[in-house]
Amino acid sequence: MFHRSDSDIRDEIIDDVLISRLWQDPAEVHVRVQEGVVHLTGRVERKSLIPIMVRMAAATEGVVDVADNLGYDYDDTGSAPYPGP
Repeated sequence: MFHRSDSDIRDEIIDDVLISRLWQDPAEVHVRVQEGVVHLTGRVERKSLIPIMVRMAAATEGVVDVADNLGYDYDDTGSAPYPGP
């Protein structure tokens, strides 16, 4: 069975997911990995980014689960009001 160290998983999530793909400041999102379980804490600007970040972290090789405790500044998941005629 292939096993990656927690620090390798953490580094990949920070470098590849947060910085390269999602353009997030790693100072705003804390990544901790323990026995393959990724713990995400901190804040992101938009609520819609949270499930994307969780899915991308979960897709990282060696990850067995993702627990997120992320907050957000703006809820962009609701429907916009119809402006009318």
